Amino acid sequence: MINNDAKLTEIVEKIVAAIQPAKIYLFGSRARGNEHRERIFSYEE
Repeated sequence: MINNDAKLTEIVEKIVAAIQPAKIYLFGSRARGNEHRERIFSYEE
């Protein structure tokens, strides 16, 4: 994991369980490590 963010860990675990991807790419401020805790995650299903 990139960091100890519990919500990010939960999301990644669900993705891995559902589709077993080879890789998961994280973009934006969370990838850079300068995220704002009050912001939510954006993702598409």
